[in-house]
Amino acid sequence: MDSVAHLIESPIIYDESQAKAASARDINLRSPVLKAKFEGLEQMRKFGARAITVHGLYVLLGEGETLEKMRASIDESTLGQYCDGKSFRIVFAPFGKKNTHEMQQKVFDVLADLPMWDSGSVSMTNPDREYHVHIDYGRNTAKDHPPRYFYFTLKVCDGNAHLIDKFAVTKRSYIGTTSMDSELSLLQANQALARENTLVLDPFAGTGSLIIACALFGSHSMGGDIDRRMFDGYGDEKNVKSNFAGFGLKDQLLDIVVTDNAHSSWVPRPFLDAIVGDPPYGVRAGARKIGMKNKTKKRRELRPERRDESEVHTPQCIAYAVSDVLRDLLEEAAKNLILGGRLVYWLPTTNEYTEEDLPLHPCFEMIANSEQPLTMKWRRRLITMIKIREYHSDLKKTMPESAYGQKRALAAHDTIKEYFHPHMADQIQQDRLSKK
Repeated sequence: MDSVAHLIESPIIYDESQAKAASARDINLRSPVLKAKFEGLEQMRKFGARAITVHGLYVLLGEGETLEKMRASIDESTLGQYCDGKSFRIVFAPFGKKNTHEMQQKVFDVLADLPMWDSGSVSMTNPDREYHVHIDYGRNTAKDHPPRYFYFTLKVCDGNAHLIDKFAVTKRSYIGTTSMDSELSLLQANQALARENTLVLDPFAGTGSLIIACALFGSHSMGGDIDRRMFDGYGDEKNVKSNFAGFGLKDQLLDIVVTDNAHSSWVPRPFLDAIVGDPPYGVRAGARKIGMKNKTKKRRELRPERRDESEVHTPQCIAYAVSDVLRDLLEEAAKNLILGGRLVYWLPTTNEYTEEDLPLHPCFEMIANSEQPLTMKWRRRLITMIKIREYHSDLKKTMPESAYGQKRALAAHDTIKEYFHPHMADQIQQDRLSKK
């Protein structure tokens, strides 16, 4: 919500505790409604145009624990501003279970004396106004359990949730095992403040899910990945560029290049408005960086003579620890983001996560940290950071070590491989000790 409010340049006031209840894991606390204050109806429409997980935006006219209390709270003078001479219809919006005909009749009886019935006309097909009665039954309640709460509202606009289906992974010509679904991609684009006249980079682009979402909102996008096969796909008709073309976004894609997150290909100067990413963490696709394998090092020690300069050199790739991936990501973002630019990335972790696991950087301030549970133990967190300080090469000399975060020697994201591959735990531990 805060990111979208920033995009529309209009403050939105809401209760953070209620926002948490709207998405609470405890289904007994979860609510379908979040009350917020906007500057006006036009700001609500602008918000709805970027809100991905919002079903709709409404003017709250009345509320209560019973229908009678809801009716008593309706200010008829306020209602009169919207209903004078306008056609309308009433829509029932239950949450938790279906409405019965008996409940609908009760609602009509309670609302029968409202002024809209006298001043306007009913139109079920094309009304000027659409009033909604939101009935909150709660989740998993008994069949005969009464509603928890009632809201009477005027609909202003829909949210933009239809984009989730429009840009679904299944509607792309080219996908991979790690392609991010459209809902999370669009949410991440909002966190990155993707909009016209901005430049966004995904250094782990893969099949392009995140930069497609940013391009949808007007950003010019670039992608990088260490594996060129991800870009090439299966020919001219099934690759990253065909995904952009399929959604009519071909002109928004500047280029896709082969890059190594550990050895930056970019000139170290600020030119990006945002960096988005889903760093690899070794489950479906292991993180790799350019380097020399141990067996190659030993072979060269035994045969130190120079190789033929005319020989074509193919760089080797070696394993890339998650902590190193994140550290390098923040360092490169500090160099290449403009002041005020955003870094938005997914942090793989477990239920053992603590704030001490979070990698930090003195050039960034964390402004959002949201958790997505995936299993009983495994989860990931969407981290949003904003650049608050210009980068310079002597920064590490002037800043304390604590400014770089990850205070725990073994963070939760360092054990991801062991969680998914327990049979490899001993080997992973040996590799970790050998690096030390």
